[in-house]
Amino acid sequence: MKNKILLVMVIITGILAMTSCGKKSKSELETKETVEETKKETQKEETTEETVKETIKETKKETEKEMTKRAYTSGDEISILETVSGFSNAANAMEGKDQVSSYGPGKYFVYKTYENGAINISKSPDVAGIWINPNKVNISLIAKASNKKTSNKKPSATKPDNGKSTDNKNIKTAGSTETTGWSWSHPSAYGRKVLKENNGYYNFGNKVYLTFDNGYEYQNITSDILDSLKAKNVKGVFFVTGSYIKDNPNLVKRMVREGHIVGNHTNKHLTPRKVSSERVIQDIKEWEDIYKSIIGELPTTKLYRPAEGVFSERTVAGAKKMGYKTILWGLAYKDWDTDNQPSTSESLSFLQKNTKSGDVVLLHSVSRTNSLILADYIDWLRDNNFEIGNF
Repeated sequence: MKNKILLVMVIITGILAMTSCGKKSKSELETKETVEETKKETQKEETTEETVKETIKETKKETEKEMTKRAYTSGDEISILETVSGFSNAANAMEGKDQVSSYGPGKYFVYKTYENGAINISKSPDVAGIWINPNKVNISLIAKASNKKTSNKKPSATKPDNGKSTDNKNIKTAGSTETTGWSWSHPSAYGRKVLKENNGYYNFGNKVYLTFDNGYEYQNITSDILDSLKAKNVKGVFFVTGSYIKDNPNLVKRMVREGHIVGNHTNKHLTPRKVSSERVIQDIKEWEDIYKSIIGELPTTKLYRPAEGVFSERTVAGAKKMGYKTILWGLAYKDWDTDNQPSTSESLSFLQKNTKSGDVVLLHSVSRTNSLILADYIDWLRDNNFEIGNF
């Protein structure tokens, strides 16, 4: 009996051992299957991650291509396909802050670019316009500046006052084509000599003359300047470009109506450093045609200011032949940079310290500072016995 019991116990122990082994084998199998599944999931995730990386890479390439396409340079010809918001400086353009104007759809030129990506566009390649954010505008590039073909076509003939056709040949003038720039503080002896011999001036008599250069318009600054002149009963000279006349006919008409002289600043703001002296003379003539088309007749007093203050003996002699006085300036300051305007106090102080009797004063109409200090400057001139003259 005892042996039987022992046998039964051995058998039961064996059965239990076999059951335990079966459970263990099953557990190991399940663990193995779980590891395989995890491995597969990991491989899937790695594949997905690689796909995402490739997508990002492709997107980056496309973005870089787009940025390259939008890497505009001065002189590029573009087409704006929708109305675009315009700003007074590059920073505001990229931030979309303080819009000052807008341009409608049409063809424009890139006048200037800025490191933050903003571009200044204008209807003329030689005149500044408004700052825009090119990334927020539907722009089509017509031609890169570097790819434009130079035309060999001669300038077309224009009609002078007598109705006869005039071309460069008829207004070509003898004289040196050597160019000179103008500095009110250190005018060259050569420049002074050329002006003196060709009806040119930078100071005049014993009065002070207020002159304004207008290349483009924003923020109604010229209107504010005209308001101040009218309030103080002062007449000035506004040297404007041909494109300015076409873009701002009402402002030019107001200048004439209120007794100011509108001076010839050339049609396209060309200088003899960029083109021939003959082409500059033609540019003066083209301005006349545009002015007459808006006003109906040429100014009674014909004044010419060379673009950028650059001239040659031949260009001022040509202007003289056309009946112009060439007017440079005896006093100026850095007021033209709309992105870096000087303070009103330092500007007014500078003008007060440097104004002399006989000075032709150059002020730029794009300067908000000038519009703010003009009335005070006029009052100071009168308080200090300066007479404000007109040509």
